[in-house]
Amino acid sequence: MRSFGMRLLVPEHHRKAISEYIDNHDMRGLVEYSLVTAASAHQPLPRPDTLAGKLTVDTDHPSGLWLTAQLARRFDHACVETVRDLEQHRVAVTVRGTVKLPGSHYRKDDRPELTSPSSYILGANTAAKCAALETEATQLAEAKKKAVANAEDLDDRYQKLDAILDAASQLVTYADWTLLDYRASARACGHLKKRIDAIKADNVDLQQLEKQRDTAKEEWKSAVGASSGIRDKITEHRDRRDALAGTREQEQRKPHTINDDAQRSYLDAAYSSIGVDAAPETMQAISAAFRKELEQRKSAAESDRRLAHQKVKTAIGRFVEDWPDAAPDTSGDVDRCGADFAALHDEIAQRRLPDAMTRFQQMISEDMVPSVGVLQRAIENAATKIQGRVAMVNEGLR
Repeated sequence: MRSFGMRLLVPEHHRKAISEYIDNHDMRGLVEYSLVTAASAHQPLPRPDTLAGKLTVDTDHPSGLWLTAQLARRFDHACVETVRDLEQHRVAVTVRGTVKLPGSHYRKDDRPELTSPSSYILGANTAAKCAALETEATQLAEAKKKAVANAEDLDDRYQKLDAILDAASQLVTYADWTLLDYRASARACGHLKKRIDAIKADNVDLQQLEKQRDTAKEEWKSAVGASSGIRDKITEHRDRRDALAGTREQEQRKPHTINDDAQRSYLDAAYSSIGVDAAPETMQAISAAFRKELEQRKSAAESDRRLAHQKVKTAIGRFVEDWPDAAPDTSGDVDRCGADFAALHDEIAQRRLPDAMTRFQQMISEDMVPSVGVLQRAIENAATKIQGRVAMVNEGLR
């Protein structure tokens, strides 16, 4: 039944596709298939004592009825106990697998791949087959373990035999048995060892030399370790030298000469504020910190310049508003007339106009007659206005 059980069941509506595919391709083996046609629901049941009657078919499957009819027609073999019972039937099969076919044809196939439970292909319940596969896997693992052990044993025997053959090949070169007297060699070796020990015990100079030898050996080991450390330091210094040479070459491409003392003092003050010690390894850090410090100073100076510019602009505006006739320029543009207003401020400070007004007031109050009191008050008011305006100019130009 195995060959029938290995057949591919093809429904009628898949007939063309399956048949063309199998015919047009190399299937690399034996392929058998049967077309499943419509079967009547009223199929004759096989006799229970036949091979087909021993099988249970799932009739709920789309091919169940067709398969039931095929089994009843193809496998109506009578199931008997012994080969003697075969003679009573046209086709029959024994419990041990001997099959009687028409024409006095008998057949029995005991190949392991057919008789082993692990090779069974029929049956909805696969528990027995799974158990058989697990048992077979265990047996194969045990067989593998024994095969590996036997292989290792054979390898050990081969190694020993190879050593024996090697020793035998060396013995061929000896022509005299006295040369093979290893006991005599062992005795001679032991005698020489005793003599060496006796010489060492009696000879003080030899003992001293051995101590010196041991000391020298330890010093040599220490020197080897120190040499390795020195070699590493030399490599480290060589790398540092190459790095410093690269830094020096990079720095030489930039200008370094500053002839202005004020500029040098400014740069010295900026360098003192970065707080990085000067060393060849810190050149990059110094460059970055120095650049950052100069940027900060530049930003601060720019802020101060903008603030001073705004103050001067405010002072010029107020001066032009109060004394337009005395202003050197009435445009209010600091960049164009700032220098003129600065010169005017210097002139006012040089002539000391506030001090002159104070002395003039003192003269009027002490030397002139009271009739000029009205004039004095007018002068005081004028002096107050002048002092206020001068103070405003000074505040704006600071």
